[in-house]
Amino acid sequence: MNRVLRLLAVMWTGLALHGAGLANAQTPPAPPRPHAFPPTPFVQNETRLSPGDLVNLAVVFGRGHYLNSICRDPDDSKWRGYMERLLELESGANPDDPLRLRLASAFNDGYSGARGDHEECDGRAQRRLTESESDAFALSARLSRRLLGGGVQ
Repeated sequence: MNRVLRLLAVMWTGLALHGAGLANAQTPPAPPRPHAFPPTPFVQNETRLSPGDLVNLAVVFGRGHYLNSICRDPDDSKWRGYMERLLELESGANPDDPLRLRLASAFNDGYSGARGDHEECDGRAQRRLTESESDAFALSARLSRRLLGGGVQ
């Protein structure tokens, strides 16, 4: 549990420093798009994370990685770094771990989906990147509350 909390803290800090303009965003963020794998339902006050929660976060990381590369800095790999850290924390060094494979696939799906929707950085892509940052904040906050015993929010 402490490993995931550390990851979420690092991610929050990175997104906060880079996404400080979220408060000035003109368009309200869209809710996270569900991935092909539905999240596992939780019982109230459940403190474990489901693979579905982590899959949704991986999709957001993939989408953010692509959009950040076309809209801000093609050499900035912070989103990929978040994903690599999540994989390391959740599955260790085992490349054949089923959850690791599922998370990697979800990251790639998020990246490919964003690439299919946005060939260049226009206003729509910039808004989607801001939404991705907001989605990552929201998912991270919800996952942190679960890990800290706050139940489903």
